[in-house]
Amino acid sequence: MKISNILEQVFDTEIRHKTRKGAFGIEEPDPDEKELGRGYFSKVSKHDDPHLVKKTSLSPDKTKQDGYWSYVNFLIDYKLWENNPYFPRIYKKDKTTDARKATMKSVDMERLFPLKSLSFASLEALVKKMFGENVLISPEISHDYGKSDMDYKKNVKRILIADITRALQNYLTGSEYELGILLRVNPNEWDEKLIEALKILKTISSRNSSSIDVHQSRSGAEQENVMVRKGPYGAQLVFTDPLSI
Repeated sequence: MKISNILEQVFDTEIRHKTRKGAFGIEEPDPDEKELGRGYFSKVSKHDDPHLVKKTSLSPDKTKQDGYWSYVNFLIDYKLWENNPYFPRIYKKDKTTDARKATMKSVDMERLFPLKSLSFASLEALVKKMFGENVLISPEISHDYGKSDMDYKKNVKRILIADITRALQNYLTGSEYELGILLRVNPNEWDEKLIEALKILKTISSRNSSSIDVHQSRSGAEQENVMVRKGPYGAQLVFTDPLSI
């Protein structure tokens, strides 16, 4: 994929529907597949194009209600990425239906990166961009968090990442997660596009009778529900897998 296509937000997602005569069976693992992570229902693998990843359902499903795929459908139907940078870009969607009406789905989407891949300075800039210039990162942090300066910095970054997702979850669901080191987190000062994205997530959740979860990864540390897009003007938070049913 050309760089110009990656930077261009206006495009039509390629959608393909296929059928197979038989039923899905137990698929042999592809020895050439390079898996990057997996959740309860899907896995993420490397794509031939270094700017993309492929996300694929782990097993055939017979229900139409699925948090992630409902989210993907909404993204594609409304092309949310065109007007709001907090949503991921989906370039291709494949759906295969077998004789039993079970389906396997996959998407080619932009490659994103975990929050922990950012430097502390980049995380701090992201926090200011999202939550406003008045937000503070508390300097009063005990060195008990780590035995060495390296451990200390790593743990402070981990706490800051958790605070980012806690603040978002509090806004979305009315949770009352206590923040560790973020101060002056006032939604009235948040990025307008962030507020817009959060309201859209509430709408998608309501329409699909799903719950919103941007704080806790449902699959452990391998895969985050929010990630970042890296670009020449800094990092951009992206909601990758915010719904569960």
